[in-house]
Amino acid sequence: MKIAEAAFLGRGIYSVQEAAALTGVSARRLRRWLLGYEFRLHGEPRLSEKILDGELPSINGTSALSFLDLQEARCIAEFRKRGVGWQSLREAHTRGQSDLRTSHPFGTGQFKTVGRRLMWDAATEENDGILLDIARSQTSFRSVLAQFLRGIEFLNDRPVRWFPLSGSKRIVIDPRRNFGRPIVKERGVPTAILAQSYDAEGSFEKVSRWYEVDIRSVKDAVRFEHDIAA
Repeated sequence: MKIAEAAFLGRGIYSVQEAAALTGVSARRLRRWLLGYEFRLHGEPRLSEKILDGELPSINGTSALSFLDLQEARCIAEFRKRGVGWQSLREAHTRGQSDLRTSHPFGTGQFKTVGRRLMWDAATEENDGILLDIARSQTSFRSVLAQFLRGIEFLNDRPVRWFPLSGSKRIVIDPRRNFGRPIVKERGVPTAILAQSYDAEGSFEKVSRWYEVDIRSVKDAVRFEHDIAA
């Protein structure tokens, strides 16, 4: 096996557009988080450093994200939705990389237990009132993480599977299966194939028979694909 191929095994691989559909974070924002970007302030060129330490090498010059990158991005997005400043997030991220000894501190199970302290330290350092309010209350901090944590399974503090469809465990994103593409858990059929077949045929029953997938899984696959397309 080539080294380049081994770099992708068990990590999942998603284009920026695919990652945007799955995480709800725009492709433009993901690229900026992954690569950094230049801007001008008072006419002077400035550089905003990347905050996502991508696990994967570029493919033909095109950036890609891993499963762990996806989870890190989802957590960052939740804090940004609450109005947490970039400088505070960067400070917390840097502290987390050092304290937790990982390039993806926000995406690990350890962040559930020590993340509040990291955010408190960063809020104090950067005088960030919004983040300070979040870190002050355990209930408030947990509410920020609730959306990020929903459906994720951890093993040794590393996210290993994600059930992205609310209220269902029939659809799974597992970096060890089908390169991390969304699939039906029991049969491993990609949700995209099931949804495309349903859209063409208009019958859950026929798709269920064709792919030997139970009808409830077919319905969940269609709902999931239609949701992310929207």
